[in-house]
Amino acid sequence: MTTKYEIVAQIRTNPIGSLSGNFQYKVFANGSQVAQGTCAVPTGDIACYTGYKVVGSKTIRIEIDTNNSIQEIDESNNFFIETCSQSPFVCA
Repeated sequence: MTTKYEIVAQIRTNPIGSLSGNFQYKVFANGSQVAQGTCAVPTGDIACYTGYKVVGSKTIRIEIDTNNSIQEIDESNNFFIETCSQSPFVCA
């Protein structure tokens, strides 16, 4: 049986609670978009469950606030890239 691991984006505001509203996210696996959705801006740390489950080895890219609805000082840091492999499952 192949185990699947869901991609979860965990973000925080600085200072905590300084923003409100919702943000959009997109998930890419090996360069192809595999998920998108909307999450509430956290008042502390919050996990945003994307629904995309990794099977096998993939390079995952998560982009948040893809429509720039949350005004920030630095808009260039709204993504994260990890390469994930199975047996055992590792993202590094």
